[in-house]
Amino acid sequence: MYEKMNQKVAAWFIEAAWTAGLAPVSMSDFRTNQLPLLEAVGYQDPGWGWVESFKDLKASELKADKVISAYRREAAPQGQDWDELIDEAIDGLHAG
Repeated sequence: MYEKMNQKVAAWFIEAAWTAGLAPVSMSDFRTNQLPLLEAVGYQDPGWGWVESFKDLKASELKADKVISAYRREAAPQGQDWDELIDEAIDGLHAG
């Protein structure tokens, strides 16, 4: 639900920036070819606390291991950025 809402809000902001001439990048073909610009928008949900976090963790792990989902997709609803998690894990390995 929030992902759909965020996509609409992001699209509104992009269109408003284009209309006002305030876009930070060239958007000369925005009127005829909006999709590449709208798909380039990334956002991270704040995440939600869960009642049974251990079961949620195991379910996410199982889905990612069985290639039903991806670790990146499983981390996002929990407010985590997969790239940051990997960078922190690597830093922890190098520090320890």
